[in-house]
Amino acid sequence: MALAVFGRGLFLEPLAELLPAVDLARFSSASTRFYAQAAARARAGIRAQHGLMILDGGTMAEMHTMDCMPETLNFDLREERWRRVLSGNPLCTTYVGSYKNKVTLAQMDFNLRRGAYLMTLEGWGNLAHGILDLFLDGRRIGSVDWFDDYTRERSRSIDFDVRWTGVHQLVGRCSQSNADEDRLTRHWICLSGVHLRGIAGTWRLYSWI
Repeated sequence: MALAVFGRGLFLEPLAELLPAVDLARFSSASTRFYAQAAARARAGIRAQHGLMILDGGTMAEMHTMDCMPETLNFDLREERWRRVLSGNPLCTTYVGSYKNKVTLAQMDFNLRRGAYLMTLEGWGNLAHGILDLFLDGRRIGSVDWFDDYTRERSRSIDFDVRWTGVHQLVGRCSQSNADEDRLTRHWICLSGVHLRGIAGTWRLYSWI
């Protein structure tokens, strides 16, 4: 196992792929041999840290772009730019006592870096609210029941994994309810915000099959 001089100390060469792109570029410039392997090291770093396999190409600049992807996002659902309804009526402001909006499927697209995350949903619960099923990139990541004995503000959190760095699609589906058994079709919810935060100190490996 080779040792390379990096900064003020020694660094295990096989671990270079775990460095950020900026440091990996410095590491690759340490010698002519390392510099010649820069593209291969960038591809290895992208695969190890961002969950993407690049068969041709791959540069330190591309890896740096991925390194800069956000690990924290906050969405105010009262802003129209975050609203995309796939099924049901358009989202709009709803007042207490009004049941005119029925959204069964909604979608949000965003950039996010690979890793473990905590999602916090903010909104309101009441007797008529249903269950929100959440899917990330087509994969179910959890469900949140917004039924409550009376109307009040509340928040719910779930943890989930992002398997690769890049653009992701979050879909929320409200199609069932634990509310009044005589009116099980009344599955609707009130949300005001979605917050995504990377869980510090986590590192998960995924196998390539």
